[in-house]
Amino acid sequence: MTKEIKIDPYGFREYDARWLYEKDIDQTGIENLGKGLVTQIINHTKKSNPRVIVGHDYRSETMMRLGGWSETRRGLANAVFAVLCPLAAILFYLGFSGPIASVLPAALGFSAGAFICIALADLLPEVQFHSHDRLKLTASFAVGLMIALALGVLEPHYHQ
Repeated sequence: MTKEIKIDPYGFREYDARWLYEKDIDQTGIENLGKGLVTQIINHTKKSNPRVIVGHDYRSETMMRLGGWSETRRGLANAVFAVLCPLAAILFYLGFSGPIASVLPAALGFSAGAFICIALADLLPEVQFHSHDRLKLTASFAVGLMIALALGVLEPHYHQ
């Protein structure tokens, strides 16, 4: 008697493959998928020792799920993030009536902080899971901050 192999065909995407272990794919399915992948790589690259990169899913939804967040909390957090920027733009448009120069520095500072937050959201999981690149990733982020600061210092100031 042969054991049935479990591989959900909808796990294959045009750019990657995704399954939840035991729900969409079992151990035998993983083993057979690996054998097939390696066979195809060797046949098509003609290399006897090819390298394959296996990635991780660092999306906020996945990280919250793995952190034990309920589906309701995950949905609420994603909804708040999705509504935040349009809501801020609408409130600014409706509520601001003074000269733009009085709020522009604060608005640019807030935007810079938001960009740093987004960059760190992508960078911190990489630093945690790829310790061999930790120094390079941290140094790259620090260099980027230094360039931003240098541009701010070198920028001409036209104050009256």
